[in-house]
Amino acid sequence: MNQNNNIGNRGLSLTYTGPVDIIENGINGVLDQDIKKAALTALEIDSRDCINYAKQYSWGKSAEALAAYLEPISYSAAGNDSLVSPGI
Repeated sequence: MNQNNNIGNRGLSLTYTGPVDIIENGINGVLDQDIKKAALTALEIDSRDCINYAKQYSWGKSAEALAAYLEPISYSAAGNDSLVSPGI
């Protein structure tokens, strides 16, 4: 879905797990059980809003979020192959 938003395409979907996690109803797409209604409503969304929404989820920002959870590890001083993590 985010790839579509990157080029200004609006997303539309029935309300199922997956799309509901990324579509902001009325911002970058439309969620509705009536797919025809969703499609017609999605046409009213400005494609620039879709692009701006997608910019929040770049690969760079994803990598930064992952890096924030990483902790340094090192081999133990005893010389064996077991890893030692300072936070554990």
